[in-house]
Amino acid sequence: MIGFLMPLTALDLMAFTLFALSNFATFRDITGQAPGKYTGNRLKISAFALLGGALWLSLSQYTPGLGLLLWFGNMTMTALLVALSLSLRETFNRPKRPRRNL
Repeated sequence: MIGFLMPLTALDLMAFTLFALSNFATFRDITGQAPGKYTGNRLKISAFALLGGALWLSLSQYTPGLGLLLWFGNMTMTALLVALSLSLRETFNRPKRPRRNL
């Protein structure tokens, strides 16, 4: 099972990262520059292709019912991971205040 879930998680994680980068503001915040004219569309197409590959991997390993269940569950988990990492990015990048000695 672990030999199946690791590639599935990697494909879904890459896909949702590309979906996040296809947003203009997120792309600018992460890379520091504005995306090109067609960059957002290319990132979305690549993300859909990765999700399709993940679906194919799920359906080739298991029956359609279980494959779809694992695919949707893994997509939910990885989308939550990407959303949390983007929302908590500012918290982790914030400089720490020095402690006061009492």
